[in-house]
Amino acid sequence: VDLPVWGSPTISEELIYFGLGKGNFVESHQVPAGGVIALNLKTGEEVWSFKTADAVLTAISFMKNYVYFGCRDGYVYALEAKTGDIFWKTPIDTPIVSSPAVTKDSIYFGGTNGVIYCLETKTGDMNWWYNTDDVSSEIKIYSSPAVANGKLYIGSSDRYLFCLGDAVPTN
Repeated sequence: VDLPVWGSPTISEELIYFGLGKGNFVESHQVPAGGVIALNLKTGEEVWSFKTADAVLTAISFMKNYVYFGCRDGYVYALEAKTGDIFWKTPIDTPIVSSPAVTKDSIYFGGTNGVIYCLETKTGDMNWWYNTDDVSSEIKIYSSPAVANGKLYIGSSDRYLFCLGDAVPTN
């Protein structure tokens, strides 16, 4: 591949997906570039690639027919898993280096601005967001969330752990 690989690979039925990019979790490269590549699991041949304006440092999440990922360019993307065609692209306006957790209806991730986000998987529309600024103004979220039993768990750069329960947080 022509760019560094960052996140862990993700496997669907016959493809394996990798996030690519220049830069790191703290800052963009002087000449940013990134993307996602899908390879045939049996042959290793490239099936498709998708370019982004900055690094994709996250693992790619797969659910049904789509792959989801955040990017340092401030967008969250949903692509058709077999073709790499864009399904939706949602602006978040902060670099996303947190790998998304995806459920049937929602995609969860953290932003480097300290906000925890939840988008609709089918449209990319914002379901809700939670600003951790009330706890500390220095929070950045680099970690990836986990979802279990109706709760969302995620950690932050300043040693806080968050558990958002059954009730949807108010913005």
